[in-house]
Amino acid sequence: ELLLNLLRASGPAPGRAVGAATQHAHTHMGGIVLEGVHGVLFQRRFFDPTIFDRSGFARECYLHDDLWISAHLATRGIRRESL
Repeated sequence: ELLLNLLRASGPAPGRAVGAATQHAHTHMGGIVLEGVHGVLFQRRFFDPTIFDRSGFARECYLHDDLWISAHLATRGIRRESL
């Protein structure tokens, strides 16, 4: 059912990443931080090789992939929304 809800939500507005839920909205990132623990729907085209370039990412944040992925999407201008 979660997958169906994510797919339904992405249908009317393609080109956005949709999360099942979130607890964090950050205005400096222009949207929410998607949290994989709740389920997230991405499209492959949202990512480019810079997703693997962590040179500007604080070492303390390496394990915070939700923040890293959401920041990457924000940099690329991909809208992030939750159900």
